[in-house]
Parts: sequence; C-alpha cells; structure tokens
Amino acid sequence: MDYINSHNSDNEKAEMPTDLSILTEEKQIIIHCLVKGEAVLSIRPDCFLMSNKPHRKSFLLFNFGVSLHPKTSYGVDQTFTLIFGGLDKECKKFNFIEGKLHEGMFLVQDIIRTEDDVYHITFGE
Repeated sequence: MDYINSHNSDNEKAEMPTDLSILTEEKQIIIHCLVKGEAVLSIRPDCFLMSNKPHRKSFLLFNFGVSLHPKTSYGVDQTFTLIFGGLDKECKKFNFIEGKLHEGMFLVQDIIRTEDDVYHITFGE
C-alpha cells in the first residue's frame, strides 16, 4: 500500500494510505477543499463538523495539504483534504465550522450527507 506523509492534529508526523477508501470503510468523513484565488491559508486544529440531528460534533483527525494555525501557507487555487471522525447514521445534514469565530473562518452550513461521506467544497471567487 502506498503512503503519503502528513501531520495529525498534534502536528506529529503521520503516514496515511494514498488510497483513502480504508477511511470511508471506517465511516470517517473526508472533505476535499479548494480555495480559489490568492490566499494566505491555515486551518484551525479545533475545526469540527456539527450534525443537525442529533446535535453532535465530529472533530478533525488528519489534515493534508494545509498548515495548522498558527502556521500559514501562501498560494493560488490551493487544495487540501480534511478527515473527521464519523457522524451518527441518523444525521442527514451537517455544518463544517472552523473552530472559534474569527475573520476569514471557514463555515459551510447544511451540507447534505452522502452515502460515501466524501465531499468537495469550494471557497472563494
């Protein structure tokens, strides 16, 4: 199995399989993000998913291609992937919330749940 290097939420080196199907089998939620245009980018390690019903949180497990705050990266049309713990089967919609309220935070509401729990979100332009 092929592996890529990244860091977990404690910023420790973690090796993850390049084939992410193993994660969907374990019911983790994968969000592929695209930030269009020029941006200084980082993600807060306390970001989470909040299910609408029942009201539960799912926390960030791994991040790929994005720095954890306070580190930043600069680029154009940046892509990154976030992996969260699973949500209850009863959950039909959820929100992606980047931790505490702050200017420029990522917030996506009412994401409709899919069977494979893999999502593609675009921010910006």
